[in-house]
Order: sequence, then structure tokens, then C-alpha cells
Amino acid sequence: MSYDPAASEALRAMARRVADARRETRDVVEQHAEAFAHLYAERDRAEHAKCKAWLRTRFGRWFAHHAYALGLISGSRYSYSANCSGCVKLYWRGRRPYILGASRGWWECLLRYRHLRAEIPECRLCAKCAPCPTCGSTDPNHDALVCEDAAVTR
Repeated sequence: MSYDPAASEALRAMARRVADARRETRDVVEQHAEAFAHLYAERDRAEHAKCKAWLRTRFGRWFAHHAYALGLISGSRYSYSANCSGCVKLYWRGRRPYILGASRGWWECLLRYRHLRAEIPECRLCAKCAPCPTCGSTDPNHDALVCEDAAVTR
């Protein structure tokens, strides 16, 4: 094999062009990455700007908890991102488990069946809506075990 200086110089020139192209590509990718990082930061700042200042405090968390218990809001969550640390997001739409501090079952008994809810502690059912199956008692303090034992011994 013979050494050809022109061919080796052509190979070196081609290697330089490839290295330059790679360098340019890397620079373009870095510029795009910086631009996207800037856009994401802008988006996070815009999202955080929507947050009320008082919702970032302990009072905001307390308010969210009590507003949910009263049925004023349907839920809440804490938001964490690059610029938002612990802001409370309130959800106003949706089904509420409580209405003015009382459970939905309590309101159903009052408005639909026209009686105050007398809840049985063991099963959380209304004693008037679900009376005892053996004796028909609607007393919430009725002992169902004694009633069942009496029914068995008859």
C-alpha cells in the first residue's frame, strides 16, 4: 500500500467538517433547550400568578379544610411546581359530601322523608329509614343483638 498525502488531507478535511457540524448541532440543541426552559418557567410563573397570596398560608389550608366540611367547596389540592410551593387550589364544582356541615344522608332524611336522622352508631344507618328487621324498632339506642336473641328463643 502506498501513502497518498492528498487522500489523507481529504479525510482530515472531512473529519473537520463533521466535527464542525456536530458542534453546530449541539449549539442549536442547547439554544432550543434554553428557550423551552424559559417557556416552562414562564408557564409556571403564570400558573403561580393565579394563586391568591392568602391561599399559600396556613390559613389557606385551614380555610380549605373547613370550607369542605361545611360543603362550600367540593374539594381542594396542594400545588407544587418550580414557582408554586404549597398553594391551595379550591374546587367549586362537583358533588359535595357535606352540605352546611351535615352529611348528605342527614339532609336526605330531613327533606325527603321529613324526619331528623337518628343514626345507629354501629352501622351509620338511620334508625327510622332502616328499622330493626326483627321487631321494627326505630329507636337509635335499640340493641339489635338482644332483639335477635329474643327472636331465636321464641
